[in-house]
Amino acid sequence: MVIAILTAKRGDITSLTALVGFEEWSYLVFFIWLALVGAGPVSIDGLIGRLRGRSGNHAKLAPQPQPQS
Repeated sequence: MVIAILTAKRGDITSLTALVGFEEWSYLVFFIWLALVGAGPVSIDGLIGRLRGRSGNHAKLAPQPQPQS
């Protein structure tokens, strides 16, 4: 993303303020946040789980062992 900004907007960069003012920096910050934190509750599987009434705990989905007699 940084390389794309520098190559596409090189002529528009007049100062650090102008560089940070490009909307591409918003994308870069969002992608970094998403990579570090993860989608969590805003993910598709989180949405499907809420619609089905399930919590985010996947241990409930594992089969339970049967007692040995």
